This record gives sequence, structure tokens and C-alpha cells, in this order.
Amino acid sequence: AHLPGPLEQKLSDPVIIHGELSVNQQTSGSLELPVSKGHNAFIYMIKDGLMIGDQALPGSSMAVLSPQTDCLDLRGKGAFLFVSAEPIGEPIAQMGPFVMNTRQELMQAVEDYQSGRLG
Repeated sequence: AHLPGPLEQKLSDPVIIHGELSVNQQTSGSLELPVSKGHNAFIYMIKDGLMIGDQALPGSSMAVLSPQTDCLDLRGKGAFLFVSAEPIGEPIAQMGPFVMNTRQELMQAVEDYQSGRLG
């Protein structure tokens, strides 16, 4: 996709995702998954289910991890997606596919989209 117009200023550094892992564990087993302490992280079960420590995580569910988590002890079988990244340190407002910093910015983005101003 081409975006018209020059880039006038850099607003922020890019967000670096330090961990993205898709796993399809076909047979029952265990896996120790290191997690970067201080990161925002989640695990989404795609199918089947796993035990995370002593907590069950069934298929089609998600667990948001504490920033103090440094390792996940996973047992069972299933397919999951694990994502971990440094916190961006900004407020977030989300609606449908739109993500902005404030509700006001979010409403403006929706209005721009509905009026055809987003391209």
C-alpha cells in the first residue's frame, strides 16, 4: 500500500515485539517457556488446552500474564500463540480495528474512515 505525502516527523520509535511464538504441540508433554520480566505478554490457546502451572487454559481462551512472570511451565497438548513485548507506556483506546491513545482520537479515526478520508 502507498501512503501519499512525505513523513514530516517521527512520532515515536517502533515497537519491538521480543517474543512471538506459535506452537502446535501434537502430543501431551511439558514445555518451559522463558518470558522477559517486565513485558506485557499473553498466551492464546487456539485448540485443545494446556495447564499453566496449576491453572487450566482451555482452547479458544487467553491468559494475560503478570509483568513479573519470568517463565511459563506448560503441560498438555494443543496449539497456542504466545506474544510478549515491552510496554509502550501510553494510554490505549480501542474500538474494532482502530487503536488510538484517547477516546476522542478514536472517534475522529472512525469518522475519518466513514467519510473516506483514510484512503
